[in-house]
Amino acid sequence: MGPILAALSVVVFGVFVFALFIVPRHLPAAHGAPQVGQKAPEFSLVDMNGRAVKLSELLTAPMNAASSVAGSSASGHTPKGVLLVFYRGYW
Repeated sequence: MGPILAALSVVVFGVFVFALFIVPRHLPAAHGAPQVGQKAPEFSLVDMNGRAVKLSELLTAPMNAASSVAGSSASGHTPKGVLLVFYRGYW
């Protein structure tokens, strides 16, 4: 039974490596995808409270103690970037 399980493990590992490293090389390039370091275009999204927020507002509005991350000393400074977190679902 041991040699059969070992051979099966090698086959499963081989399929995993093939699917992870070989198949993606044959996928077409995403020409419209953003590149590393490229600035995002202006957009507006709705926050958790239902208020529309623009990217330009987030980048120019100074951070106060209430909106900064706990333990951060960035109070009163304009942020250098914005981190967006997208959640799937409607909960």
